[in-house]
Amino acid sequence: MSITLGRIILVTVIGLLVQGGQPVFAKCSDIPREQLVAAAEFVKNDGTEQTLTVGLKNHMWVAFLNETGRVCDVVNTAGEGQRSGETWALSRVIAMQKANTSASLSLDNQASDGGIQAWASGALFLAATPVFDPATGLVAATASGLQGTLFGLQFSNPVDAAAAYAGNPKNFGTANDPAKSKRLGGINVFGGGLPIYDAGLTTKLGAIGVSGDTSCTDHAFAWRVRERLATALGLANGAAIETASGIKQVLNITGHFYPGCNPVNPPANGTANAATANGIH
Repeated sequence: MSITLGRIILVTVIGLLVQGGQPVFAKCSDIPREQLVAAAEFVKNDGTEQTLTVGLKNHMWVAFLNETGRVCDVVNTAGEGQRSGETWALSRVIAMQKANTSASLSLDNQASDGGIQAWASGALFLAATPVFDPATGLVAATASGLQGTLFGLQFSNPVDAAAAYAGNPKNFGTANDPAKSKRLGGINVFGGGLPIYDAGLTTKLGAIGVSGDTSCTDHAFAWRVRERLATALGLANGAAIETASGIKQVLNITGHFYPGCNPVNPPANGTANAATANGIH
């Protein structure tokens, strides 16, 4: 065997070994576009689903990003295109921000106990909110729990605006949305972003982000869309993820963990320690 051929074989083997040691990321095809569209449209239009989401009854932007933050799909429940007279135009990018937040922070397993860390974007609200002393109007010297400990987080990972707003608005929300296959970044600390896991809760597939209504409704809508996807594709549902996660995904609007969106709150379901029908208690 020639020296040249031997070198080629050696380089090839080394390349395969290095590749074999790299993580295998979830694919955009794990959540087919037709399933995302069907789930979003069902939650928007079904009467029972509407009782669980309430809000202003606006149309929604729904985004799915894979675990690396790559935009896989963007859906507008009002139809294809920006439709700025029917859907909040700003919410397309906000939906992708929320999905990026949950996809980028959630973990397959948590070293401390072997469980998962499933971050809802809204679960960051309290930690990102500074605590003010009502007597002085200044930031308080002490705070309870995590409140204020991540203040400024929402400014830490700016969206790539050039990439987010590139392309023809007629293609926004279509199978050819210009944001597809890009990583736009962004972090958002109010409701609407939820991670997606396989049925065995061993693999994070990515996250969905929803925007277009009150943040409480965005969270409830995202929760219901994830439930539809779990049923259709055999993935973990909200109850299973909530039980397994070391981080609470359910937004507590009655105990002031998260501010309510009165007078249009989705109905509170379950108890503080139980997974609920729409992720709100």
